[in-house]
Amino acid sequence: QYVRGKTVLNNCCIYKDKILIGPPAIQLSGFKELLPNDSITCGRQWPLPNLTQEQKEKILEASQKIGAYMKQNKYKGFFGLDFIIEENTNKIFVSECNARFTASTPFYTSLELKEDEIPLIAYHIAAFLGIRLPHKIMTKCTGTQIIVRNNQAAKVKINNNLLSGTYIYKGNNIQFINDNYEVNKLKPKEFIILPQRPDKLVDTNEEIARIELIEEVVTGSQLKNNIKNIIDILRKKLLVK
Repeated sequence: QYVRGKTVLNNCCIYKDKILIGPPAIQLSGFKELLPNDSITCGRQWPLPNLTQEQKEKILEASQKIGAYMKQNKYKGFFGLDFIIEENTNKIFVSECNARFTASTPFYTSLELKEDEIPLIAYHIAAFLGIRLPHKIMTKCTGTQIIVRNNQAAKVKINNNLLSGTYIYKGNNIQFINDNYEVNKLKPKEFIILPQRPDKLVDTNEEIARIELIEEVVTGSQLKNNIKNIIDILRKKLLVK
């Protein structure tokens, strides 16, 4: 039976006799401003909005059981899980186990460091080197990584020498602040833009830039208006047929 709903994820690590489980995030897919095709991921946001205590416990329980099974079969280190929260019933379904570093690992690590936490990737390394680290608790973190994709039905060329670095949204435009691209150094209302290089040809649905923030961008089931505007500005600056 096909399960319709929103996709969520978490990052985990098997370290010694423990299953370390990070907080769940929402996959940014199905938002028309990003890409109407809900099968293509356009980023992720921590925390997962509107998560009930029961749903949180179900995700935690499933993660522990899967991690325990993997540990029993001699797996150790980093892995990630994908879940679907069914649209009508709000039931939790496990959809995938990624027994590896996940696409969200670098950004999630930055959010952990911003909270002065020992990141899961350190426990991954420690698991293989036999290093003892302090007990890890479930991190509470806030941040969003948006993958802006080519939404045109043709290949296009990146046509603007937009600098990588920190920006603010001001006067219906984006304003360059500095060349920092470390998430843990961002101030409120600042965000990082990481564009593809000028003159690169990008196909339909291919990434043209990334936006990284230390705030939530989803309210209810919609993107915030300023985020919609920033995405629109980036496409206008970067895409030329």
